[in-house]
Amino acid sequence: NAIRWMVAAAGVGLGTWVASDREALRGLAADLRTGTGERRSVTLADGTRVELNAGSALDLRYTDTRRELVLLEGEILVTTGRDPLGRPFSLRTRAGVVTPVGTRFLVRDLGHDRARVAVLEGAVDVDSGPAGAAPRRVAAGSQAEFSRAGAFDAAALRPEVSAWLDGMLLADAMPLADFLAELGRYRAGVLRCSPDAASLRVVGAFPVADTDQVLAMLQEVLPVRVRRYTRYWINVGLA
Repeated sequence: NAIRWMVAAAGVGLGTWVASDREALRGLAADLRTGTGERRSVTLADGTRVELNAGSALDLRYTDTRRELVLLEGEILVTTGRDPLGRPFSLRTRAGVVTPVGTRFLVRDLGHDRARVAVLEGAVDVDSGPAGAAPRRVAAGSQAEFSRAGAFDAAALRPEVSAWLDGMLLADAMPLADFLAELGRYRAGVLRCSPDAASLRVVGAFPVADTDQVLAMLQEVLPVRVRRYTRYWINVGLA
């Protein structure tokens, strides 16, 4: 029956997650973290402000000689403070290290040893790839995706990257499967997309504070049906 199928699927999914990404377990004991649909703003002792998006985890490594943040998962906005002790500041990800130059910037863990930095003010230097490689600078109004393997792809800053700061999810011809994965960060439970509808394109601006409203909007603009097996298990497929 449907309930038995959902429990079995959840078990398989949990086993795959534990086997493929044990690093995520570190997030459970992070210094700062947020749950599904939760945002949090924190001012650190040096005046640096950090805003965590939903489903994010961050460690703080402040010593007498350095200030370092470690992004374990999710997405953050950092506004660096001027440290009276003059300690250098950096943000470490699984893809590399971001060093700000008096700046306000966003960093997101994209998984698979990849990350994205988007600079709103100032500039940052990205140190990733093979040891000894020269850092690459990202200026205000730009963003860059980078990886531990050395990939680096810079582009103009896209508005959807910072939309979460205003409680919005922007989609510009985004595949429905990707859209629902993003929406799932703000909704408890399982939100799945059927393969037959995965490639449909979503366009628009959606308020993440009311995910039920967003799902209703999808049925109005796309040929899809939202099927609710339980309050916490939803599947979106072709109508």
